[in-house]
Amino acid sequence: MAIKQVSLTNEFILKIAGVCVFLFYLIISINSELIPGWLAVPFIMLAGPILYLIIQHIFSSRFVSSILLKKMRNGIILLSIAFIVFTILSIIQQTGLIRYKTIANKDLEETFFLVNSIQLGFDLVFDVFYGLGIMIISNVLLTENKRSLVGWIGVISSTLLLGINILTFPEPPTTKGFIDMGPITLLWWILLIIKIKSNNLWQKHQVK
Repeated sequence: MAIKQVSLTNEFILKIAGVCVFLFYLIISINSELIPGWLAVPFIMLAGPILYLIIQHIFSSRFVSSILLKKMRNGIILLSIAFIVFTILSIIQQTGLIRYKTIANKDLEETFFLVNSIQLGFDLVFDVFYGLGIMIISNVLLTENKRSLVGWIGVISSTLLLGINILTFPEPPTTKGFIDMGPITLLWWILLIIKIKSNNLWQKHQVK
């Protein structure tokens, strides 16, 4: 019983952490200045690992049938890699910005902009793995049900995410006047988690 209670406690902590990451990302997407620096640093360092753990939690045999898990396997792996990359790019980005604020020499400023392309490259790597992961999982949902709302939102948002990034490469989409598709994919996550937590991805195959 003691072991089970610890497991439940860990699950509760993971849920709270996931909600915090979701809210932080939503606020940053609206206006990053709303988040004070002392809160931004922990978010930057912990968001990726927390999201990685959430992926492993929700895509488990406890909530999803083994049949669907096998079909979603590549998508789950891509999303897991995406959040590892997210941690790398976020820390590189913030470290660079902090250093940049201390630079007064114009030549060094130009050097910084060149080095900053590394962070932008990692950002694109994240979008590629993230978009393809969502696309694969959404395609599996559409295979199960052609009218799956989660599936269609996932396919459309991931296609637009990848397409816009290819169109504006090497510049970020927002610098070219395109909408950031990242916040839109949050709707996919919300609907997917609701669907998974309701056991809709487990009971159907269990009946078979």
